[in-house]
Amino acid sequence: MNINLRLFLIIFAIFWFVLTSYFLKKNKLPVKYSLVWYTIIFIMLILGAFPNILVLISEFCGFQVVASFVVGVILTLMIFITLILTMIVAEQKKKITLIIQELSILKEKIQNEK
Repeated sequence: MNINLRLFLIIFAIFWFVLTSYFLKKNKLPVKYSLVWYTIIFIMLILGAFPNILVLISEFCGFQVVASFVVGVILTLMIFITLILTMIVAEQKKKITLIIQELSILKEKIQNEK
């Protein structure tokens, strides 16, 4: 891996670390979600420092070109993150529906008492 690419990867990881820490500090990102991003940042730093690991893993998985492996990993991560976000949205929708039902019951009780 080219030294410029390695430096870019390390600088990019540091940028994401600072950004994630900022969002965590401002309470815009919950701790449990920040752990996922910190894990990805850690992996980026390891790959920037030791790029041969990526080559070995891609060869072990049967990829002839490392770039194809990287694209595959990125797509897999994007699908995984989309699945997690879908689950979070579904959970929030259930909570909102429950709150609406409880509010409607309370509203009806208040109107019946008048």
